[in-house]
Amino acid sequence: DFCLSRGLGDVYKRQAVYQGIGRGLGVDTVYKINEFALQGIMPDMTFLMDLNAQEGIARKKNQAELDRMENEKIEFHQKVVDGYRMLADMHPERIVKIDATLPINEIHGIITKYVEKKLNL
Repeated sequence: DFCLSRGLGDVYKRQAVYQGIGRGLGVDTVYKINEFALQGIMPDMTFLMDLNAQEGIARKKNQAELDRMENEKIEFHQKVVDGYRMLADMHPERIVKIDATLPINEIHGIITKYVEKKLNL
């Protein structure tokens, strides 16, 4: 239940970006609804794989067919990227930005370092 609650907190934060910023509904409105639904529960740590919008869509196209959200115009995706970066800047104690263009072994090392520090290992 604890893990599920923490995971849901992250999902609702993502909705604030997609719906509030990407769709222009207003991040404050979506954020307030999410805060009420979550009753203050937020994840302890989130890793943001930071990548520009064009590269992100190009990577996704190489993996699978794009869904409705992924088929949005590049301007939508750029707003979403900017929104995630804004959230990371607002919550640096909880959201760790990682350069997603780094080799996977370097990304793994960065994540491992943060998790070990968080767990006092």
